[in-house]
Amino acid sequence: MKFGKWSGLILAVGFVLGACDFSKDKILTSDVVRIEINPGAALFTQAGESKSFTAQAFDSKGNLVDADISWSSTDPGQVQVDADGRLTALSSLGATQIIAEAEGVKSLPATILIAKPAPDAILISDDVVIGKPEDLNPDQAPKLGAQYKVILSTPSAPAPGKVLIGTGGKAVAGRVVSVNPVTSGFEVILERRPVTEIFEQLSVNLQGSLANVQPDFSATVQPTQIQRFSDGGIQLSYALTQLEPQAALEKTVGPFKCKLDAEFELTDKAIQVAITQSLNFDFVLNINASGVEQLRIKAEGSLAASVSGGVVFGGLGTLEAVCKAKLFSLPIPVSGPLAAILSPVVPIGLKMNAKGELKVVALEAALKGEIKATVIAGVDYTPSTGLTNLSDAQLEPKLSPILTTPNDPQLKVGAEFAFQGTAGIGIGNAIVSLEIIEVAVGPALEASLQTVAQQALDTVNDPSSYSLKIKGAIGPGEDLQDALEFIFSRDTARQLSQTELSLVTELALASSPTVEGDIKASRELFQQGETVNFTVKLDPANLNFIPGVYNVNALQIYRKDNAGHIVMVAEQQANSGQRDFSLSWTATEAGSVSNNFFAFVKTTLLPFAPLELGAVTTQNARATLTYTKSYVYNFENSSPEGANRDSESFEVQGSFQLNKLSETSDSMVFEITDGSISITGEKEFLLESYNVAAPIPICIYNETLQTIISYSGTNTPQGQVIVALNSDNTYTIDSGEQVILANETETIRNSYEFVELEGEPCVENFNGTRQYVDDKSDHLVESGTRQSASPNVLSDTRSETRIDASGGTHETTVTWTLDMQ
Repeated sequence: MKFGKWSGLILAVGFVLGACDFSKDKILTSDVVRIEINPGAALFTQAGESKSFTAQAFDSKGNLVDADISWSSTDPGQVQVDADGRLTALSSLGATQIIAEAEGVKSLPATILIAKPAPDAILISDDVVIGKPEDLNPDQAPKLGAQYKVILSTPSAPAPGKVLIGTGGKAVAGRVVSVNPVTSGFEVILERRPVTEIFEQLSVNLQGSLANVQPDFSATVQPTQIQRFSDGGIQLSYALTQLEPQAALEKTVGPFKCKLDAEFELTDKAIQVAITQSLNFDFVLNINASGVEQLRIKAEGSLAASVSGGVVFGGLGTLEAVCKAKLFSLPIPVSGPLAAILSPVVPIGLKMNAKGELKVVALEAALKGEIKATVIAGVDYTPSTGLTNLSDAQLEPKLSPILTTPNDPQLKVGAEFAFQGTAGIGIGNAIVSLEIIEVAVGPALEASLQTVAQQALDTVNDPSSYSLKIKGAIGPGEDLQDALEFIFSRDTARQLSQTELSLVTELALASSPTVEGDIKASRELFQQGETVNFTVKLDPANLNFIPGVYNVNALQIYRKDNAGHIVMVAEQQANSGQRDFSLSWTATEAGSVSNNFFAFVKTTLLPFAPLELGAVTTQNARATLTYTKSYVYNFENSSPEGANRDSESFEVQGSFQLNKLSETSDSMVFEITDGSISITGEKEFLLESYNVAAPIPICIYNETLQTIISYSGTNTPQGQVIVALNSDNTYTIDSGEQVILANETETIRNSYEFVELEGEPCVENFNGTRQYVDDKSDHLVESGTRQSASPNVLSDTRSETRIDASGGTHETTVTWTLDMQ
């Protein structure tokens, strides 16, 4: 199936290494711009050995410059260097780096080893190595057993099977496979072997900065233009080849290698990247007779990448695209024979991922802004701890995501678009490296987008939205086992490669605008020509997508008209920082608000896709009714023959959650959606009789009969609350009768006091308790006056005392509040 065309894309990628400024006034005027050391490395096998080094200074045109050279050693306790460049080994095992400096310009460091080679090793100097070592297959990864050749001008040929190690700056270290005579001497084929086969004892502990290391581009697609700056900065430009449309493909596109399972279209818009780095390296390798005692390869420091531009996707269905670019490598400065076995590098690159559902003619996904990260990429090994991942990343994103598309009535996007910078640690040659560990960090834009009509009519799914997250993934490189085989045995490397090294992190940064509270309309019913006012308050937490980027372009109100069409009826442009919006519409036909009006926000970052904030409700459509009713009744009567008392007190508390069903000029009807109503109370019946006579047996006694009933209960209110509105601003609230199931406890106390007694007692005292459930009910019907200062709050208190015909006193107090805010 074919959904679009491929078109060319010009990709301009700029890198800045160090704190680079490309302005012309930053070009240094010093004569010295580069210093070279010769030889580039040295191997000593015991303390006391010495060797002379020379250094040459060059200007920007490559001409020799007469300059005063100073020398330094990163570890003078291992190897010292005098003012003339004479090196002397001070220990029997160790490593250091020698640096030459003139006029503030430093050379690349030369690696100096003091090591014990394998017993059968043949040591050769740079003088007998003609030219540079050459890989037999330059495109082959430098795996164990990979072969390369050197030309030697020695009097005799080394025997196959012997270990050959260079003692100077040329990267020669391996086991001889074959030897062929040539005009200038012998062509020797070497194979790469583990470092434990080359050296019997080795102790390397090197640290330094990569800020001024020249990047190696030979492992990537060559730039079409390279601009170098004297402070170490480099700016590169790439041109992407045009692609033919395919349903699924794996293709190299400029510096990117892409795997796609759905067709998409690339536009001619540029992607521009600028990278700055300030990384330090840490390289430790200790070997003795028992094997590897410690390995640590680590790069740590700051990386910053600025990105602009994007890729356009077009099609229908599920999309999954992963594009990865290795932009350049920063070689950790290890030279000489060790570089032939282990050439640690820090690969720097980019990843772009797109995954999800698309139904769109053309959607451009892009980012504009900067990511700054503190990155650690590395591993550590000791026999006791095994292989440990040292990697970590902490980010400071300042990004503006961009999604653009033409007006598309079928727009539907549910996808994630991620842009990540990558850094890692690898082992390799100038062409191909083996990845040990990779750290990928960057922003991921998640978008769920539909048309306005789709959102308004869809009552099941969430409306459109988008969010920005930072995603980080730290894990083993694709070539972890192959890289470890240079250091450990194959079985050990296989076991170590199974170590769990992965870590995935995610940090939410920002979301698209959301509403705070309800979206309100001034009335529910309207006639043609009447005005409906709308109020919208946005959540301040989501006004800015990232700090300083106000993300509201306009507020819009859409209506589903009587024909079922979704049309915009009001729009208000936003001022920077605005969160409160008021919009008006004059009705073109009669209708109602509920379920027919919807508020949308048009964002600054995605103005083509308005996002639904929610349905409009009538003003004060939700309300809360709370009330407390207290009741006290008391009756007492006495005479010479006795006395009686009848009393009751209770309190009802109600809290109703309401939703407005309808409103007219003289009434509002609310549905009770939730809440509670409770009652607590007590009744007492007391009867006292004096000098009661019983003939058989003869006794006279005083009798007290008392019954106390205490009760309590709660229930969920149901039904409707009706508010009658009168033209004089008076109102009546009617809650409807509410039933409460009450648990009652009845206590009966009967007692007798004997005045005269002859014979046996004539009666016995009685006390007892019983429990049961009884239905109680309450019906709130109260009237009050609507206050103009708070028209949306109906609140009042009523107190009443009355005496009934029998003389009983009734006291009632009711306090209520109907809050329609």
